[in-house]
Amino acid sequence: MQTVFTDPTAIAPIAGVIVMLSTLLVGARYAATRLALPGGARTRLLLGAALFFGAWAAIMTTFAVNGSFIGSRDAHVPPVAYGLVLPMLAALVAIASSPTVRAALRVIPERLLVGVQLYRVLGGVFLVLLAQGRMPREFALPAGVGDIGVGVAALLLALTHDPRARWWRSAAIAWNVIGITDLVVAVTTGVLTAPGRLQHLAFDTPNAIIATFPYVLIPTVLVPISLLLHGASLYRLRAEPRADRATSAAPAASSARPSRA
Repeated sequence: MQTVFTDPTAIAPIAGVIVMLSTLLVGARYAATRLALPGGARTRLLLGAALFFGAWAAIMTTFAVNGSFIGSRDAHVPPVAYGLVLPMLAALVAIASSPTVRAALRVIPERLLVGVQLYRVLGGVFLVLLAQGRMPREFALPAGVGDIGVGVAALLLALTHDPRARWWRSAAIAWNVIGITDLVVAVTTGVLTAPGRLQHLAFDTPNAIIATFPYVLIPTVLVPISLLLHGASLYRLRAEPRADRATSAAPAASSARPSRA
């Protein structure tokens, strides 16, 4: 815990988690209002979202503070990998099993799904840690530069949001694909540079810091939620053109119907 108060770089992952969770709760509240849910259903949706994401962050923080994610050279898989995969699987199960959650994802503004990932500019902390000699180049450069680019692009897409414009849809799809690729590259280089049997890079400067608190909140909280947000955004982009076509087809069919004089 001492690192949080003595190291300015430790603020970045904590700030990212706070911004992300707060935005998710705002989105849940918006969805509950937009869906016109009755009082009981609205409370369950908001309370469920708060409990799920709050418990996720709390459990990962507890494990991180206790050093549970710190791997060893004998580990077949870095413990951080479990913190990344298991919560994301739990979230996918919740989405698949709850019609209310799926309906909420369909009405949350696309601008919010995209714009929240502005937080990714905080990935610049990897470049600071690289400059300080505390993080290997093989991980810090692609992860840091990639996150900054994705975060800036998220802001631009949110500001120019126009779901009816073909160019915007194409740009948003490309951004999502690049954003997912950036996360996959970061996770891959993170595993390859972390102490363990899968380490094949950065033997002089192993990526041990990413498994310590609070930096480990990035791969165990922010990365899986970002992947889920990219998936939700792509789902919306795929579904909305069909809705637009159906809406435009209805007036056309009505005008084509012969009138009764």
